[in-house]
Amino acid sequence: MRKLAVPIAPALLGLVLVILLVSTQHFSNCDQAQMGLAVDGIKTEPGPFYQPPKSNSFRKVAIAERPITDKVTSHSYEFIYEKYLGLRRTQQLKFLEIGLGCNMHYGPGASASVWRKYLPHAELWFAESDADCVALHKPRLDALAVNAVTGDQADVATLEGWVKETQGGFDVIVDDGGHQNQQILASFTVLFQRALKPGGVYVIEDMHVSRRGHWRGTGPIMLDVVRDWQESLLTRHVYSPNGDHIPPMDIKSIECMAEACVITKCVSDDTTCPF
Repeated sequence: MRKLAVPIAPALLGLVLVILLVSTQHFSNCDQAQMGLAVDGIKTEPGPFYQPPKSNSFRKVAIAERPITDKVTSHSYEFIYEKYLGLRRTQQLKFLEIGLGCNMHYGPGASASVWRKYLPHAELWFAESDADCVALHKPRLDALAVNAVTGDQADVATLEGWVKETQGGFDVIVDDGGHQNQQILASFTVLFQRALKPGGVYVIEDMHVSRRGHWRGTGPIMLDVVRDWQESLLTRHVYSPNGDHIPPMDIKSIECMAEACVITKCVSDDTTCPF
C-alpha cells in the first residue's frame, strides 16, 4: 500500500493546484465585476434598471426632430416607451396613436415623425378628430407611411369603424387624444378588447388633467377608474364601489408613472391572469 502513495501524491498535488487556479480566477472575475471592470469582454458596471434621459434612445430620436414632441418636453414619456418598446423597436409592430396633434401649437405630426424613426418597420396608424387637418397634411403622412382614420373617439360607432378599417391586431395603442374622461374610457373599452393583440400594451397619456376644467367632461374620472382597477388586480377581486369601475377581465398589469399609465393585455393562454 505504501508503494501506491508515491505516484498518487503528485496527482493529488496537481488536482489541488487546478482547484486553486480555478478558484482564483473565479474570485478575480467577481472582484472585477464588483469594481465595474470588464469580465470576458463584457462591462459589468452596475447601473439603473432603466435608461436615464441622456441615454434613452426614444428621447434621442425625439429631440432630433423638429418640432420636438411634448412627449419629451412637457412630459417624460420616454421612460415608458423605452421600457416597453426599446428591445422591440426594430420588429414589425402594428401601432395606433389617438391624436395626430392638430390642436397643438407646433402643428400636427410631431409624434408621427418620431414613431417612424423609432419604429422603422412598424405599420403606423393615427386616429384624429379633425378630418380637415388630416386631409391637409396627407402628403406628409404619406411620406412617413402613416395611415389615418378620423372621427370622435368618444363615439362607439366611430371606434367600431376604426377597428374595421384598421383590421385591429395592434401591438401598441397610445391614447394622446382629447383627454376627456368619456373619450378615454370609451376608446379603451372598445379598442382594448377589439383592436389590441393579446400581450399588447395600451398607453393612456396625460391622465393628470382628468379632474381639471373641460377635461373633466362627463362620466367617471379616469384617475379613479384606473386606481380601482389596480386595487382589483392587487386583490384579485373586482373592486368597483360605484359599479362603473369594473376592469376588463383580461388586464394583466397596470404600470403608472408621472401623468401616464400602461395597461398590458393578457396573452390568450395565460392561466395566471388575475380574473
